[in-house]
Amino acid sequence: MWADKRDFDRAVADYNAVIGIDPTSAVAFHNRGTVYGVRGDNDRAVGDFNAAIKLDPKYARAYYSRGMAKRATGDTVGGDADFAKARELQPDIGQ
Repeated sequence: MWADKRDFDRAVADYNAVIGIDPTSAVAFHNRGTVYGVRGDNDRAVGDFNAAIKLDPKYARAYYSRGMAKRATGDTVGGDADFAKARELQPDIGQ
């Protein structure tokens, strides 16, 4: 909700709370990474997407989002590899 209202500090605080309660939530790490990415903090975003993928290696959206963040940092090769993995897991992703 906070991210939709562009209140990114509150969104991160909420995701921090969720991760504190359930550190195995790949979705919470992914969503917090998405907020970091929107804020332009792509290194933190990649870290959270890495955590989401470690928790759920079949989480296509996390690979896709990590690909976006990697490309934003100039890592086009890594980003493209993540996009390919995301499409392998979910062929219609990004369409």
